[in-house]
Amino acid sequence: EEEEEEEEFCPPGCDPALYEQVCELREKRLDQEEVLGEFQKAVEALKKDKESLVKKDKVMDTALKQTEAEIQQFQTFKQQRLNELHVVITLKMHQVRCLVDGKLPPDLSHTIVFTNLGLRRLRERIDELKDEKEDLRKNQKLLRKQHLQLLKSKKYKEARLKELEARARD
Repeated sequence: EEEEEEEEFCPPGCDPALYEQVCELREKRLDQEEVLGEFQKAVEALKKDKESLVKKDKVMDTALKQTEAEIQQFQTFKQQRLNELHVVITLKMHQVRCLVDGKLPPDLSHTIVFTNLGLRRLRERIDELKDEKEDLRKNQKLLRKQHLQLLKSKKYKEARLKELEARARD
């Protein structure tokens, strides 16, 4: 402040126009430094805001995950309770089929009710699994044959290697 109050004079031997330009440039530089300082303060404030928002976001994510887990747990509990309910279904005799012995059992409390489409899909899946099992057995058989062939090849090559090593020593 003392420097600003002191009047600046053009040094002797210096062009006054040049001195004025230097003074103007110095003022501009000081103004720019002030603006830069304000920007840096604003940037620091924004960084602090960002950090606090990131922390809040993490807290909210944790709370959201916890809430979703609680909702899933509740849904599971609710489904378990619903599965315990006994349901009465009215069926006509032509809709009932017994898959064991073709006779209607005296107690239907342990029966399952589903559509013909569902039964057909189950039967198709059984056939698919049989085919898949057969394919896997064939593949296993081929792999065993390959394994045996590789073992024979290995023995032959080991014998050949010993023979060559013996020849190389002689």
